[in-house]
Amino acid sequence: MKNFDKLTKLLIHAGLNSPYYADKISINQDTPPEAIESYLNSIPILNKRDVRQKKHRMLSSIADLSEIKRLQTTGTTGEPLDIFVDKSFINNENLLFGKHITRCLRNSDWTSKITYYLQLHASATSNCMPAIWNPNSYVVKWNLARAWQATDNHFLEYLDRINDCVVTTMPSVADLLCRRITEAKAIGRIKPLLVICSGESLSEKVRDKIQSAFQCPVTSLYTMTESGIAAFEIENGLYDVESDSVFLEILDENAKRVNPGVEGNIIVTVLNNFIMPLIRYQTGDRGSWTDNGLLRISEGRIPYHLITTSGGTVNSVRFAKILASLNVEKYAFSQDESGAITFSYFSTDNQLDSMSCNVIQAAILGSIGPGMKVIFKRLTEPEKVSEYDNRKVSLNQISVKSAEQIGPNIEEVSSWLKSVLSNEPQIFSAVLTGSFLDLTGSTRYSDIDLVIFVEGNPIATRWLMLTKKLKKRIPSISVHIDTQKDLHKRSPMLACRLLREHSQVIGYPIEDVVLLPDTKLIKEQGVYRSQEVLGLLQLQLANVEQDRLNPIREAWITRKFLIDIFRYRYILQGEQETSLSYIVQKMQNDPIINIQELKCIDNMHQTACEYIPPLSDYEQISSWYYVALKLIKDVQCEIMNN
Repeated sequence: MKNFDKLTKLLIHAGLNSPYYADKISINQDTPPEAIESYLNSIPILNKRDVRQKKHRMLSSIADLSEIKRLQTTGTTGEPLDIFVDKSFINNENLLFGKHITRCLRNSDWTSKITYYLQLHASATSNCMPAIWNPNSYVVKWNLARAWQATDNHFLEYLDRINDCVVTTMPSVADLLCRRITEAKAIGRIKPLLVICSGESLSEKVRDKIQSAFQCPVTSLYTMTESGIAAFEIENGLYDVESDSVFLEILDENAKRVNPGVEGNIIVTVLNNFIMPLIRYQTGDRGSWTDNGLLRISEGRIPYHLITTSGGTVNSVRFAKILASLNVEKYAFSQDESGAITFSYFSTDNQLDSMSCNVIQAAILGSIGPGMKVIFKRLTEPEKVSEYDNRKVSLNQISVKSAEQIGPNIEEVSSWLKSVLSNEPQIFSAVLTGSFLDLTGSTRYSDIDLVIFVEGNPIATRWLMLTKKLKKRIPSISVHIDTQKDLHKRSPMLACRLLREHSQVIGYPIEDVVLLPDTKLIKEQGVYRSQEVLGLLQLQLANVEQDRLNPIREAWITRKFLIDIFRYRYILQGEQETSLSYIVQKMQNDPIINIQELKCIDNMHQTACEYIPPLSDYEQISSWYYVALKLIKDVQCEIMNN
């Protein structure tokens, strides 16, 4: 049923308060419903380009700026957008989402459990928020990209958490999850209450896979960031319009309404966004009406995957935010047999400047491998972009184990660095080190650490230029340039880690460059470093706010400092290994750590790596800090007394 009351209210508000609509809308509360629908036809269609260029004029002049929240579309269609909403819009969408779950399950028992939104691309964030339907439960957005790198057994252990819970995800992610569960011969182990697919077209083939692998009901929502929930599935492939959320039209190429059974462009008017009214917005999707007024979506969004230099894949969605920040209006990727990537973009103005191209190239190469070639192609007609959208990789072609890699591997990075650094004179030795060599403990905050030993002045301008050159190709690289002289005295722990955690790139073997520091130097630095860390952790703990928690970052900080100090403990005990995974394993049997503290450390470690979903539990997060502070103080006392 069409919601003319909401539509009228929105049109009046937009005409009075949105500069963009001021000369387009002029109606009053007394306008009858049949006239409202007719009047709607006179309002011009709003496309993505209009939203991008005129978004600030679309904002309501009476909006409370403190309540505004910016959302960003994924850019699956090649056109990422910024959309502004308020808290009431988000709450309304959550209530409609919950209403659909209850409608599918025919009870509300699910509201006491965590609801999961699963993602599988490296740039996606993981976070947690209280559920609007139950303040004692959570809605958790969980990026599985890092957990995906684990063995099947470990991955399934992580995924066990979604048992008996409601799960929502994109069909492409669900398809990969089902394939991995099937290949691991684990059908029936992971059983959510319900799987809700949205964001892409759900085919019958993928639906059948989900039902088989998860052994639970599957439903679909027609959703967009711009509108929220536009329609909910009634039966396979048929949707009922969510009249509390949108007023939906299907129009032909002449903007005329189509008859049932005739395919056309799906146009939505968003009824709950009074901050940034979107009236007659062209979604980019196509569909048709059935005779009984249900919606059939005939053309939806599908993901685009690029092949990495090591044969893995990455979803192009991970580049959407960077491209949106550069105001790239419309774009497409294509990749030839050699792996070279052509980035085609539409622009009515000039070509992208060199700085923008460098940013885009760095983002792409940082994900697929620094040795790949990226070609930029400017198009002057927006319709031409789709011709360059060469989706040669289908989901069925993707290897489950290599799906959505975190980034380039050690061999790729080392090979490219060798080709660059070999041409630089006065480099004595260069090595990769740190957590990049130990991906089992990597986090979204981990860098690729490169240490270069040079002859002469390490802060000379030429080395700064070299650092910029390297970061242009690998944005996440951290370059440390130094001389070999007395490194073991100036930085004993760095010397220890270089000798025990390294991958040689060029030059003399690191064992011939760096001396092993003596115990006294390590002990002195250990006492100083532990005191420094205690101060930093106390400051961080004081800044933890109960209503603004970031579990992944808090876990990463506490784990980082805890591992740092325990390295000193184990080196002073005569251990030769310093890698993160070794230290974590060594801590499992350390007599200084009791069972409860060990459980806390395990939870901290798995949260930092996103192996488990992040929960905004203030007590739990605080316990990470208290345990870290207590153990670091114990280690400091031990070092000082021995």
